[in-house]
Amino acid sequence: STTPERWDVKLQISVTDDDPEMPEAEWTDWQSFVLGDYTARAFKFRALLSSEKQGVTPLLSGLKVYVDMPDRVISENDLQSAPAGSVINFANPFRDKPAVAISAQDMAAGDYFKLTSVTESGFTIRFFNENGGGISRNFDYLAKGYGYQH
Repeated sequence: STTPERWDVKLQISVTDDDPEMPEAEWTDWQSFVLGDYTARAFKFRALLSSEKQGVTPLLSGLKVYVDMPDRVISENDLQSAPAGSVINFANPFRDKPAVAISAQDMAAGDYFKLTSVTESGFTIRFFNENGGGISRNFDYLAKGYGYQH
């Protein structure tokens, strides 16, 4: 029965670049949360509830914070695969396994490739001729994912 002008809820944030599971992790002081870009390894949120009217205690029944990590896209062009296959390592591993697209060049009829072992750190690719023999081919790749590993 109290109007919203008489009570308030403020969302606050604290961040760390340390491993949050470690006791020595250093967190920033709590600060008011505003929409924007935050860069950190881990985040903590809290809600501060206040009332201007005696006897009125705000009640919070739920709180959700949505985090959207920006996409990362990396690519390389004109790579040559070895007949036995090639391991491609990303210079900066993704936070999670990315999507990998391959654009094969100089393919002959019946040639195909297999993309295996796709991980946050890279992938393995091997090209084959129509008889299943390993061959060397040129290719480009594009990997799309998010985040970095620390």
